[in-house]
Amino acid sequence: PALRFAVAEATLDALHVQAAGNPSAASWDRLALGDLQVDMRARTATIGSLKLVRPGAQVTRDAGGRFEAARWLRPGAPGAAASAPQPAASPWRVRVRSATLDDGALQVSDASLHRGQPLPPWRAELRQLQLDVHDFAWNGDHPTPPAKVTLSARVGRPALAGSKAPHGGALAW
Repeated sequence: PALRFAVAEATLDALHVQAAGNPSAASWDRLALGDLQVDMRARTATIGSLKLVRPGAQVTRDAGGRFEAARWLRPGAPGAAASAPQPAASPWRVRVRSATLDDGALQVSDASLHRGQPLPPWRAELRQLQLDVHDFAWNGDHPTPPAKVTLSARVGRPALAGSKAPHGGALAW
């Protein structure tokens, strides 16, 4: 049987991931997908357009070097038997005609850099993150032509609660 499907348009609005002690671990206002075509048997996927509006994420590493996001994942079942090795499947081939990330923000906090010292965690932030990617292709381990990529963001320290964000620097590529 054919294992193919197509989606003309789909959106997922207002996603918010909340972890204990972190009220906004990850979020977005809108994820929009257009002209998706997947062939499971041929292991191919084509995306006409992908747009992520106002995504935000906080990446935190504690003094022990553990990332907070690792706690979101469920550990494997204890004592689960390992399955027999499967023959290598052909790699997926993915093509994205247009992908856009609009007004993103990423905050990073790393307490592991100052182990044994009474210093606050190192913090950095990317804001006003804009990313445009056109004609991206991934063919497993086969070479593909480079995608057209445009990236810009403000870079700096996160603002303290109740204060205006520091200017920081600009990144453009």
